[in-house]
Amino acid sequence: MAMMDDTLDLEKMKYYVVQDALYLKHFAGCLRMIGKSKRVDTARFESFATGCEHAEMDLQNRFFSVWAIDPNVKPEPNTLLYISYIESVCATKSTAQALSSLLPCFWVYTHVGKRMTELRTEMAKTSGVLRWRNDIYESWIDMYASKAFETTVAEYKAICEARGAMWHQCFTNSQWLQ
Repeated sequence: MAMMDDTLDLEKMKYYVVQDALYLKHFAGCLRMIGKSKRVDTARFESFATGCEHAEMDLQNRFFSVWAIDPNVKPEPNTLLYISYIESVCATKSTAQALSSLLPCFWVYTHVGKRMTELRTEMAKTSGVLRWRNDIYESWIDMYASKAFETTVAEYKAICEARGAMWHQCFTNSQWLQ
């Protein structure tokens, strides 16, 4: 909600954007790794990776420019752990496991973007404010709520479903709970 009502501390957003930008570089690399080493449409996975770099990374790079952030910043421990995890899975596990390791990032962000857009519309009706004061938050929400991003996520989910990746993830998670 803090992003929605413009109370999110800008330093927290900067921290998130920096770590997310570092993660996205590796996420794109994992998409390429799946495309090259697994039995999937190589060109489509290259397109997923390029889309990540051109849309998401362009947005992050604009933030870096506006905030004068050093592009050589290092990942924090949690970011490094997550990057290591997805790279390890994509390099050494089955296609289903590789696909499912990246699915949450796609799926969650489109859901959050769409939900925040719905909330923004609701807030506009009650407050009369159509745009927020902070364009950075607006641009982040708009990108993840976009039809183009939603289409990409739907396509990735369909690939996961066709490969059994979603069922693999559910089965694996249920095994962890026992």
